[in-house]
Amino acid sequence: MTRWLADRNLPVVTALPGFPRFWNEPGLFVFAYPWIEGRFARADLNDMRALGNVLARLHITLAELPWANRVQNAWAVRLRTLESARHRFLSNGNLNAIDADAVRSILDETAIAFEGGQPVHNDFHFTNLLFDASDTPIVLDFEDACHSFQPAIVDVAKALERFVLSAPEYRPDADWGRTLLEAYRDTGGPAHWRGAEDFIGARKVLAARALCELVLLQEKGISVPRSEWNKFIVLHEISEKTTLQMFS
Repeated sequence: MTRWLADRNLPVVTALPGFPRFWNEPGLFVFAYPWIEGRFARADLNDMRALGNVLARLHITLAELPWANRVQNAWAVRLRTLESARHRFLSNGNLNAIDADAVRSILDETAIAFEGGQPVHNDFHFTNLLFDASDTPIVLDFEDACHSFQPAIVDVAKALERFVLSAPEYRPDADWGRTLLEAYRDTGGPAHWRGAEDFIGARKVLAARALCELVLLQEKGISVPRSEWNKFIVLHEISEKTTLQMFS
């Protein structure tokens, strides 16, 4: 996928020639990527504008992915797995050492899927994007994109949450979020929203889905730190307040 995107002038990182290679254990393989002398995004208007631009370009190009049907099929399988975990937990689940009632309330009231969609990145956050020496944003880590078929607003909502609302320097009166959204729209990005409510709904769905992922891990006997559960419980709870602040 990244080579296909790079051929269409998208600023992405592709594996070095000869990779991936199979490792010495069945089912394992290794990737090697070129070194990028870069920096993470800053909480300023120029970087937010660049983020909105590159995300719009990415969505426009991914909408034309020749094997989008394979991505959609893989996403349908993943959703069925998550929905089954959600159902099992609501039926008779028990979570150790966390606020099980809060998780149950969220999973009972919030859907974990959207209608329609296209291939999306699905992991657009702080450490998956670097600015190179010319201040060009380069998108990394397309592992989730291989099986993520959702409305483009999912990536936009994640970008707002991770690059704007979660930034230590964030202030409700800052224009970072509005600048990112304006750049996305000006570039012709396919995500559509009418206002804050669309982003509130998207952020709640993402938090609920993340809790289903944690339920799956626990069912496999993998210990999940309390902080991880609490992170998504809090994100679900504050999604309305923080989004409305940004749009006010």
